[in-house]
Amino acid sequence: MANSGKVPPFPPLLSDEEIEATRKPRPDSGPPTFDPWPPLEAKFPRIAQTVRSLWGKRELDDYLNRLLIDERGDRRGFPPEVVEALLALSHRHAAKFGFRAPGDHDWRNLPMRGR
Repeated sequence: MANSGKVPPFPPLLSDEEIEATRKPRPDSGPPTFDPWPPLEAKFPRIAQTVRSLWGKRELDDYLNRLLIDERGDRRGFPPEVVEALLALSHRHAAKFGFRAPGDHDWRNLPMRGR
């Protein structure tokens, strides 16, 4: 079959609405939730127990800050999954009880260097 020089037309494009109408919803419509307890309890059960006992108290924020921020300079640090668990617990605690999570600082009130 010889090509007569004509270019075949492209199929019509679908609009966003048409694409969305044909898309099947995913069974899990929300973002995955991370359960911080298994890695923490498996590797550091005493820390998990302390976190549970301090839950709902301001002291938990201070405790988590001391765990996550090395002020001595000689700590090896936690495995990544434990750091993720501690940060998740800290953020959940802050969201539920209104305390600040590590790293949530009000930098606007600090003086600027060089000004």
